[in-house]
Amino acid sequence: MKYLPQNFEIEKYGLICRYVNEEDAEFIVKLRADEKRSRFIHETDSDVEKQIKWIQEYKLREAKGEEYYFIYDINGEPFGVNRIYDIHQDHCTEGSWVCLPIEDSSKIIATALIIRDIIFDYFQFDYDLFNVSVGNNKVKKFHQISGATIFDKNDKEYNFRLQKEHYLQNRDWFLKTYNLR
Repeated sequence: MKYLPQNFEIEKYGLICRYVNEEDAEFIVKLRADEKRSRFIHETDSDVEKQIKWIQEYKLREAKGEEYYFIYDINGEPFGVNRIYDIHQDHCTEGSWVCLPIEDSSKIIATALIIRDIIFDYFQFDYDLFNVSVGNNKVKKFHQISGATIFDKNDKEYNFRLQKEHYLQNRDWFLKTYNLR
């Protein structure tokens, strides 16, 4: 297993990325239940108490290094989430990436860069796997520009692989283009 510190937090690209905790349950439910945001993600129950219970169970997986669920803050206000799970020796899966619409959309791009910096710089994984729902064309295009390739597709989703070297080749372009230095 690969582990991050128990109190992991990173400040990068004008954001703070930290582990999700029980106090985030209401925000997560609101974010994932938003009709526009949730149309391409797995359905989430709108019961905050159920979300708290899920977070409590997740925290056990986090302590074992099996899964990491992050929340992104701007100036102390949460606006997005993302997860790393299905962790193996040389790769993992990222998912559950959802952000509120914000005025500075470069910060949404920054969340994708941060999760990949964690995957490739902290964990030193060789590649990252994830899926994108069919119809979610903006996100599909973003990942392809990032250097990810589709390795499988079905009626519901595209399955992507992003090699570390492809991410590193494209990261500077995103940083420069979105003024994220």
